[in-house]
Amino acid sequence: MNEPIVIRTLLPADPPHAAAEIYERAGEGLVFGAPGPDDLTRLAGNDTTRVLVAEYSKTIIGAAIVGFPADDELLRAVPWFGRDDMGVMSRIAVEPALRGMGVASALIARCELDARDRGAANLGCALSPDHAKLIPLFERRGYTPVARVERGFEHLTIMSKMLAGNAALAA
Repeated sequence: MNEPIVIRTLLPADPPHAAAEIYERAGEGLVFGAPGPDDLTRLAGNDTTRVLVAEYSKTIIGAAIVGFPADDELLRAVPWFGRDDMGVMSRIAVEPALRGMGVASALIARCELDARDRGAANLGCALSPDHAKLIPLFERRGYTPVARVERGFEHLTIMSKMLAGNAALAA
């Protein structure tokens, strides 16, 4: 990759199918399912729950959603995320051929900045058993497993990180 990866907010003018196709190709095992074009259109330009996209050479190669449980009924379904100081990132997906190249790390870093800038003291995520292999990635970024939640027949690993600059909020 010679050009930089750009992480930005999905805009209303973006074709919603571009990000939806990433989820279709990369979304196996997503805890809350793959959002469709209608979901992404609804969230594009939203001031509370945001879709972030990773773009390389003007092509969307990854996506993530960051928000607060009060803003997203699917996020409210996980009891751990009911805390007022908790931002939540979900549905991180990367084009399969580009995995291992730092795209997910760049998306996670931007989710952290976005959540911190909007007042979150902590950022959490839920990993399904299909994504247990991602636990070391999150641990390297400072996340710790804080709970296991039963959802249907699977047990989700809830991970959380205190966001720098907001220690006073977490106390």
